[in-house]
Amino acid sequence: MKPYYEKNGISVFHGDCAEVLSALEADSVQVSLTDPPWEVSATGIEIRGTGVAPRKQASRSIKAGTVGSWSSSVVEDLQRVVANDLLILAGYKELGRTCELQKPLRGVFGWHKPNGAPGMVYPAKLDLSFIVWGGKKSLLYGHQHWPSMVFSYSFPSAGCFASERFVDASGKAIHPCQSPLALYLELLRPFAKGTTVIDPYMGTGTTLEAAKRLGLKCIGVEREERYVEIAVRRLAQEVLPFV
Repeated sequence: MKPYYEKNGISVFHGDCAEVLSALEADSVQVSLTDPPWEVSATGIEIRGTGVAPRKQASRSIKAGTVGSWSSSVVEDLQRVVANDLLILAGYKELGRTCELQKPLRGVFGWHKPNGAPGMVYPAKLDLSFIVWGGKKSLLYGHQHWPSMVFSYSFPSAGCFASERFVDASGKAIHPCQSPLALYLELLRPFAKGTTVIDPYMGTGTTLEAAKRLGLKCIGVEREERYVEIAVRRLAQEVLPFV
């Protein structure tokens, strides 16, 4: 498959990540940093909180299938393609399955979100996600790269106080699940320049942007063309994130 975009060690593929992974040789990249689609409500849950502007319509959480579905086969194929470290973001519903697929499982880190949303049906504020660490031959093991097992970064916000997140003319987020660039920079910073990273669920390209800034090579895959276009413009610095 020919890349949609390729420059300075960064390659972007528009297509199904399972197909792209199947075409890659075993141990052909060193690291994976990715955020697969999480398991969410089939219809979306109404968010009852109010902001500074009047609500014209009910706001709902993301619905299942909006950005794809969690796939054990993709996580398994990453085990084949990645020679060293896998860093996979997960919610509490995906945590157990993601851990089970790591051979070996090396650890689990926490991502604390100070601006996490109040739970509508969940009995606590939704301010914690997980980063599952696996990999056959780790480049991280044996040295303390981070001061804590918990990383504290707010997730990008949209609306009239948009921060880093890509929004349309109305202030609505273009991609509903963008992660903070600062978190990805911290996770990738320990790896030497020239290391190749893969993100099979690249969305708007946060992993690629972090890799580019750190002098790493990166392969990104995304099935939605509109997100691919945003990522490419971002990499070309035609669209700049707020950092």
